[in-house]
Amino acid sequence: MLNLGETAESRDSLLSAGRRLIILLLLSSLPTCGSTRSGSYLDSSYSYETRSKLSFTGSATRMCYSCMSEDFLHHWKHLQELYYTPANFSDECYHIDHSTNKAKLDVPRREKQCVSCGLGPQRALAWQRIGSNIIRGCISDPLTGSEAWEPQIRLKAPLPPPFAPPIRTHKSHCWTEVATKERVIKAIMVFLMDTQRLKRVLLLGQSIIYLIAFASIYYQIPALYGETGIAPVAAKIEKCVASEPLNCVSPLVFVLSHQLSIKPSTALQIVALFGIFFSISTIAIRPTRHFIFYLVLVLLYLSIVKVGDTFLYFQWDSLVLESGWLMIVVAASGNSPADLMSTYLVRFLAARLMFSSGIVKLQSMCPTWWGLTALDIHYETQCLPTPLAWFAHNQPEWARRLSVALTFFIEIYLPPMFLLPIPMLRAIAAIPNIIFMFAIMATGNYNFFNLHFALLCVSSLEGGYTSAAIRARGLGRRFLEFVVSAAVFGAAAVHWAMMFGIQYDPKTSTVLSKITFSKAEFAKMTKLGTSVFVHVAIVGFVLVFLEFLVTVWKQNKATPAATPEGKSKKSGKGKGEKKTAETKSNGGSSGSIFGATGRNAFFVLFFGSFLFWTSFVPFTQIDDAASNRIPDILREVHVRTRKFEFTHSYGLFRRMTGVEGRPEIVIEGSHAPNGPWKEIEFFAKPGNVNASPAVVLPHQPRLDWQMWFAALGAYQHNPWFLSLVNRLLNNDANVIGQLKDWPFKNKKEPLTFVRAQLYHYKFTKPGSKAWWTRSLQHEYMPVMTKDSPAILEFLAQNSLIATKTYKTGPIDKAIDQLHAQALQLPQNTFVWSTTAFGFLLSLFI
Repeated sequence: MLNLGETAESRDSLLSAGRRLIILLLLSSLPTCGSTRSGSYLDSSYSYETRSKLSFTGSATRMCYSCMSEDFLHHWKHLQELYYTPANFSDECYHIDHSTNKAKLDVPRREKQCVSCGLGPQRALAWQRIGSNIIRGCISDPLTGSEAWEPQIRLKAPLPPPFAPPIRTHKSHCWTEVATKERVIKAIMVFLMDTQRLKRVLLLGQSIIYLIAFASIYYQIPALYGETGIAPVAAKIEKCVASEPLNCVSPLVFVLSHQLSIKPSTALQIVALFGIFFSISTIAIRPTRHFIFYLVLVLLYLSIVKVGDTFLYFQWDSLVLESGWLMIVVAASGNSPADLMSTYLVRFLAARLMFSSGIVKLQSMCPTWWGLTALDIHYETQCLPTPLAWFAHNQPEWARRLSVALTFFIEIYLPPMFLLPIPMLRAIAAIPNIIFMFAIMATGNYNFFNLHFALLCVSSLEGGYTSAAIRARGLGRRFLEFVVSAAVFGAAAVHWAMMFGIQYDPKTSTVLSKITFSKAEFAKMTKLGTSVFVHVAIVGFVLVFLEFLVTVWKQNKATPAATPEGKSKKSGKGKGEKKTAETKSNGGSSGSIFGATGRNAFFVLFFGSFLFWTSFVPFTQIDDAASNRIPDILREVHVRTRKFEFTHSYGLFRRMTGVEGRPEIVIEGSHAPNGPWKEIEFFAKPGNVNASPAVVLPHQPRLDWQMWFAALGAYQHNPWFLSLVNRLLNNDANVIGQLKDWPFKNKKEPLTFVRAQLYHYKFTKPGSKAWWTRSLQHEYMPVMTKDSPAILEFLAQNSLIATKTYKTGPIDKAIDQLHAQALQLPQNTFVWSTTAFGFLLSLFI
């Protein structure tokens, strides 16, 4: 664990430094009067003024702002000659072709200048498009002091991408104005990636998520699901019948246990180990990123979730499964236009998850969400806060209220934009969501969920099927996308500002926020918004399918088919033979809808459509009107396939708890009925008020998480809690290994009695030496003793005690010894090390 800011002085200094940093960032983002942009100068930084009409500053750079080219010596060699027509034409101009009355200049091929536009260290250019192959702009030659020209530059071919001359120029400040517009568009376009690159990112990211999830649960299996664990998996497997393994809650675990004659918990560890192995394989070895491997991974995790019961009943576990099925579609599509449909399904999942999470917050009628005061208590009442949560909690009230309003903007207004066919708009909507996820990670230990959702948001950065298609969009189309994106985003921001009463108060230099709509109005907006979301999603799916057909048609048109003799129509014998071999290996031409592409497309279209349409059943639960319009056949299909966890409903943080303080259970033990009582410290959850919050992500200590939920109710409603107490009284080594410290190591004073107290925890104010303050509320659980008949009977009724006795065979011993090596590291360190090992292995394979 990482502990930051142990002393009050260090916390206060960090808090004040953070505030100064924010102010400096805001000031530095303001425009500077008279600022200029540099041109394409390659040798050194210099500045000068000339007698020409343009004055400018040059500096070393790697980009030509006139044509947006980043490689000066390898791009645009089609520019063989340029023709300049001076505005004040005279016979004194150099290189004049009197027959055409045009100044002629050959473009040097080996000079240190931009081959795209001929801009070198002696010229500054700013272009304006006139025709398909004619541009003009401002030019200045500072070394000769010549006057500014307005030339026409005729190219031998129409301008190809990404040559992007600006829309308009102005003589007095043409370079600054042009460069600013180009850089804004370029800054957005740089985030876009082609479909194949996006696919690699998604598959690699999903493999990393799998590795984290499997490693995290593997470490905790003996304590949580061992035969003497808190929720023994053996108690569930014992109910399975050998003749009907498919009817078992987890057929894979049952078959492994039955066929290998091993303990059920050992079988579960083997499943997790296989998950770690396949995850590392898909990370380190690119050819293994095949749909078969991802099918194995999702089935392995599904086998664990099915027996995970309370400790795996989280929305991020459901998200791993649902995204896992989608990644099978992504991996199965191959390098074909079918990828366009598979990546759209990933965007659809990200949009559904975030949109639902925003809607349910207001549907719950929680007063903290409606009053925009949720963050007043969230930072200290969340399951496992980080040290930065203390700093965020002590920020000004207006900043916390504004943050809640921004949360609704990000979760409700932006997700539908993921589904629109405008790449720039999708990027503008996705980037705030990704930043939002990292902000949550900074203040809370939400395991791998934030990383996972950020990965799903990356699917919205798809700019085109190929990188050439992205570059092919000229400035006109890019500028149109930018205008439309800015208009849609701006309209959403204005509507959000009106709905949430965003106002700036100059007297206090604060931003005020307040919900201005009623609950009845929100119900109407939810009905309308859900309907619009559904229709946009359907239209988007149809458009992506049409884009797939168009891409296949273009590939068929551009790729010549191989002749029966093995010769290409446009190549010689050797090349024709090579082309024929490639065509056969791919099951047809690269674009053929009857070859491999057709088979991939059929699977993606069939299985992807199944996932797409059935996902509307759980999603529309946020609105009764939309849910009632779902066809009965979709409901029936969803019910029959529910056991495979294909689709889920989502809704994070519906209601905020702990308005009066963070409820926290403190378990105390003693060797005597009257004490002294010693507190039992858990690995990551708050206990000692002087201990800083832990940083354990992306690992999830599931026992610590479940203790947070237990504090919200009574121990009678949490059977696993009594099982935990029983294991502590029996001094179970696996369960004790999940704790931070065990205060009963003295065998002369063993743990004999256990009780639990309920406290309310709150963050301290700046200047305090402690991190928390706490106040005792009431007794959560009375004193319990070892092997109490009432406890054992209660646990047996809830299937929390294994009734059979299992022998430890050689396989069990080997797996136990392997797990003992993992226990040499702390929980989070083991997960970090396993993930790092996967990365390092990928560097050497």
